[in-house]
Amino acid sequence: MTPLNPSVSYRLLVPLIAVLAALLLFAACGGDDEDEAPDGGAATPEARETPPADDDEEEPPTEAPDADDNGDADGTPSGEGVNVCELLPADEMSDILGEPVEAAESSVEPFFSCQYEGEEFAGALVTVYQAGSEDEAEAYVSIGRENSEDVEGLGDDAYWLGAPANSLAVREGSTVLEVAVYNLDEADEREAAVAIAETLLERLP
Repeated sequence: MTPLNPSVSYRLLVPLIAVLAALLLFAACGGDDEDEAPDGGAATPEARETPPADDDEEEPPTEAPDADDNGDADGTPSGEGVNVCELLPADEMSDILGEPVEAAESSVEPFFSCQYEGEEFAGALVTVYQAGSEDEAEAYVSIGRENSEDVEGLGDDAYWLGAPANSLAVREGSTVLEVAVYNLDEADEREAAVAIAETLLERLP
């Protein structure tokens, strides 16, 4: 075999090298094009912008639940409570009980109480309960009503519990009034309890 002329071999390698260089250049350019969107083409998801919200568009108002006839929307009693000691001051209670007393408020909503302590023996505990409805008030006064005596002409419903409780329960609408008088004769305790209830029923809001 006749050996190749070195000049001929060189001439053959030059086109081959040029072709390889062109292929490498084309590959490099093609890889860059994949990262860029063509002119006029669709934008990538990252390039899309969310349209601004319309400032003039308002959300529809939320309607509040209807309030109970005797209370707030959740059925609890309306109002700011009752200060029994202010409705029936100590000097008036002293007149009813027949001896000087001092008053001390003791309330845990929805129960509002006033404790009247006599200098000697007599005293009274008065509690106003503001129920969420008349049905709730009726259910409350029915508790412990056995062996009681109805009291006519006092509120919507009233009864007296004798010894050892010696207390009066009165319902007026959704309000319940409880009066306990102690350290007097039972007849005097009942008479005083009725007088206290009548006074408060005229002054309750």
